[in-house]
Amino acid sequence: MQLIKTSILLVAAASLTACASSAPYSGGRTWDEGWRQGVIESVNDALKWYQSASCNRVAAPGDKFVVVSYRASNKPRWKFIPMSAKDAPAPKSKVLVNANTCELVPNA
Repeated sequence: MQLIKTSILLVAAASLTACASSAPYSGGRTWDEGWRQGVIESVNDALKWYQSASCNRVAAPGDKFVVVSYRASNKPRWKFIPMSAKDAPAPKSKVLVNANTCELVPNA
């Protein structure tokens, strides 16, 4: 009887984990592909000395640095994404950010 209960619990846990990891965000974007829900913390003219443009993008003249906060492995993370001033979302906007490619999709 104990073996049956343990088996049922393991199957239930596995199915819940599979659903959570593959559930798509808007546009079919998934956690497994690197997409995370985030919030625009600030839009800055330049990076401070202790920040790095972790997106490996070169900022063009006049670009702003968008600071996006998100959670990964239950820890806070940040991306510093250079983009044109006209495309930069407003602070406190909810977004989807790809932790691998630094793509940003507004209104998550």
